[in-house]
Amino acid sequence: MVWYAKRIRGADSLGDESGFSRRILQRHIDWLGSLGSHVCLIADTHQHHRTGGRITCNRDILWGFTLPPGGRCWLWDLAPRPEVSEGYNVQHQMVGYVRFPMETWMSGAQSESGTQHTTPDPVVT
Repeated sequence: MVWYAKRIRGADSLGDESGFSRRILQRHIDWLGSLGSHVCLIADTHQHHRTGGRITCNRDILWGFTLPPGGRCWLWDLAPRPEVSEGYNVQHQMVGYVRFPMETWMSGAQSESGTQHTTPDPVVT
């Protein structure tokens, strides 16, 4: 996300990458809340590199931004070997909400001041 924004804007500094990414995520969910209807949300939360059945890399692709509990979690085989690398498979930890709990969100339970919800427990396969 940050790499793309830097390329499009032609800017070398967008500030702290984590803060920039978190602000985009925060504003997106706030915008969804402003629609005044039920929201279905599907999000990637972590990226795993798997080698021989074990996780060799685990990246938080929400930049520390956490979503409220209650979503359903699963693993998505995004890029099986050798699509990205001969050495590992790429999987994304996903979470989905048929009805994202906007009431919890909009009541200020998540803020840029650092208050966060817990991330749903990852699926282990």
